[in-house]
Amino acid sequence: MMVYNDYEMNVGERIELEIEDDNGAKTTYISQVYNVLDQNHIVVAGPIKKGKIILLPVGQLLGIIYYRSDGCYRFYARIMQRFKTDKDVYIYTVEAVGPRERIQRRNYYRLDIVLPVQFIKISEGDDGVRRPLHKAYTLDISGGGMRIAVPKSIPIKERDLLQCHILLDDNVKLEVKGIVVRVSASDDESNMQEIAVEFNDIPNNIRDRLISFIFKQQLKLIQKGLI
Repeated sequence: MMVYNDYEMNVGERIELEIEDDNGAKTTYISQVYNVLDQNHIVVAGPIKKGKIILLPVGQLLGIIYYRSDGCYRFYARIMQRFKTDKDVYIYTVEAVGPRERIQRRNYYRLDIVLPVQFIKISEGDDGVRRPLHKAYTLDISGGGMRIAVPKSIPIKERDLLQCHILLDDNVKLEVKGIVVRVSASDDESNMQEIAVEFNDIPNNIRDRLISFIFKQQLKLIQKGLI
C-alpha cells in the first residue's frame, strides 16, 4: 500500500520525523509507518527518546524523511489525529501537505557499535599490486562514514584511501571505499589509534542496507530506553 504514487510509503517502513521548534531548531526522531489509510493520509508511530514518550500536538507540522535507492526524500505533513494504543504507545494520523523533495543528508545518525572491519590501503590508480589486509573494528558508524580502531603498527595518514569490508551482526558483509579524514592517537598505554573514515562514492543500495541496519539497531535501543 502507498500514500501517493510520489511518496511510495510502505506499512512497517522506518522513517524519520523532523520537527521544528519556535526558534527554528530542528529535532529528528525515529518512527515507523503504522498504517496507510488512503492517498492522502498515513498513520505513524509516535516518537520515543530515552524511554520517554514525546507527545506531539494535533496540528503540528512535521517533515517525513525516508530513503530510497536513489537517495533521501522528505515531504511535509500535518498531524490530524492522535491516538493511544493498548500498549501505551501513541500513534498519529498525518495528512501530506506538499510534494516530496530530494534532500542531502550530511548528518546521519551515528551508531555506537563494535563491528569487525577488514581493509586494505589502495592508491588512486589500481596498479595491480597486492596489498596487505588489515583488521580493525568500528567504534561508531553512520550512513556517511565510520570511526574505527586500528593498531598503531599500521601506518595510516589523512587522505589515505581504504577499501573496507564491514561485517554486520546479521552476517551481511558490506564493501565500501572510504577516505581517511582524521587520525587520532589514543593514550600511550593503548596500541590502537582512532581513524575517522568518510565513505567515498558508496553505491545507493549499499548505503540503504547500512542505514536499514543502523535503524534496526537504533529502534532496539529506543525500545530499551537507552536513547
